[in-house]
Amino acid sequence: MNGSTLTPSRRLALPTLNGRQRLGATLLALLLAFAWLVPWLFEADPARQQLTRILQLPTLAEPLGTDHLGRSLLARLASAVRLSLGMALLSVTSAAVPG
Repeated sequence: MNGSTLTPSRRLALPTLNGRQRLGATLLALLLAFAWLVPWLFEADPARQQLTRILQLPTLAEPLGTDHLGRSLLARLASAVRLSLGMALLSVTSAAVPG
C-alpha cells in the first residue's frame, strides 16, 4: 500500500489548514460571532437617534461611545459587519452557481 492510497477513515477527515488559512478562518469566525452576539448583548438600535447622548465617550453601556447623532457606534459597527458578510455571501454564491 503506497502513501497516496487513503483509507476510508482518512477520506472523511477534514483537510489540515496552514497558518494563513487558520488565521482567515479564525477572523471569519470572530466576525460572525461579533455580528451575531452584539445585538443580543447590547440592545441598541443602530439607526435610533438620541440627541441627548451626542458624542459620548465609551462606557460600559456603550463600549465604543456614540456618534454626532447619539447613535451607538457598536450597534452601527455590528450592523455594518452583518451587511458586509451578507453581501460577500451573496456575491460568492452568485459567482459560484454559474461556475
